[in-house]
Amino acid sequence: MKVITISFLVLFVLSLPLFFGLFFGLNFPEIRRNGWPIAQCTVDDAQVLSRYCCEQTSCAVNTCFSAPPSAPQCSASITQINSNYSPAACAASNSTKSCPPNTGQACDGGTHCCRQCCQTCQSCHQSCTGSGSKKTCTNRCVPYQCNCICCSFTSHLECTLSCPTCYSVDLALTYTPWGSSTKQNATYHEEFSKNGNGANTFLSLHKKGSTMKCYYNPKSRGDVALDVSFTPWKWVITALFGMLPLAIASAYFFVAYALLPLWRRCTNSNDYQGVSSNLPQDDVDMSSASFYKSAEAKKDGSTSYLAEEFPAPPPPY
Repeated sequence: MKVITISFLVLFVLSLPLFFGLFFGLNFPEIRRNGWPIAQCTVDDAQVLSRYCCEQTSCAVNTCFSAPPSAPQCSASITQINSNYSPAACAASNSTKSCPPNTGQACDGGTHCCRQCCQTCQSCHQSCTGSGSKKTCTNRCVPYQCNCICCSFTSHLECTLSCPTCYSVDLALTYTPWGSSTKQNATYHEEFSKNGNGANTFLSLHKKGSTMKCYYNPKSRGDVALDVSFTPWKWVITALFGMLPLAIASAYFFVAYALLPLWRRCTNSNDYQGVSSNLPQDDVDMSSASFYKSAEAKKDGSTSYLAEEFPAPPPPY
């Protein structure tokens, strides 16, 4: 019982901050946004923006090959290209200086552990059945790896520098807030990652001069949203990894420390009442009769009955 209680206590302690982190990180912003006022937005300008979103890919984690000595650092190249180069400028210029260098080539991915060396440990558990001279116990041991260390590594893991194009759409909007006659300007931004077709489709649905319903933040009217519905996958993640463990742990403590003691108390009370009702009625009557008889004797000044009840001590020798 103690081990189970400690296990559920650990589950409760771990799930409580996880629940609050998921709720306030994923769900609470959607709850606040769901209450934004609705308005009619007009698209004043719309454009698809492109940028490089470089990343290191195809790292030789299995073969643990080292990058050539002349290979640039992957992280430095990614920062340089994402900050200083544009796909639009590269496409409009005939010069290679406007396009990112080293794309598709090897880069240095840094230190990587190629192989771990571990010891074999055992986790043993004893289970017993019976009692006294008939008690028998068996031991069950399960091997597992422990005390692992990196026994083979490379300081220059070979990776490939990849720089695909990522897309986003910016909409310049105007709308009139409720209770106001002044138009409000706002900018709506939506990311499409590497989905260029999705960005162009979204742009075709929100062309310049078109109107649509939108929702604005009453505390910051430059902040608008086109959809304030809840995202199902966010609530599923919060329910599975936050609400469910917390509910299981809370239910255990409620049953173990509230319902179960109450049930035991009621059961013991019923048992006590059952024993009291089974006592011989003569015992109760006799005690009551003796009491009332003693009371009458005191009232009449009689001592005969009291003498029977409380005889005088024997005379001294």
